[in-house]
Amino acid sequence: MALKGECVTTGAPLPYEGAMPQICESAAGFYVGYLDEDGSPYSRESDYYRSRDALEGAWIMGMVNWRGKRGIRYPTYL
Repeated sequence: MALKGECVTTGAPLPYEGAMPQICESAAGFYVGYLDEDGSPYSRESDYYRSRDALEGAWIMGMVNWRGKRGIRYPTYL
């Protein structure tokens, strides 16, 4: 569980106006998060997944393990 204000779903502001969640990748795996305007990681909203497909499938089905108490619906723009 994330601390209050640690990620957008627990109270952190968006990195910039209009920022949208996306599937991001790090050495630890794939996660739903936000990037700042220059493309650097800003927040991690979900747990890590081993593959992009596993995360995307879980997100579409509404079964992602979120760090906050509320999740983010799968956006139609992806």
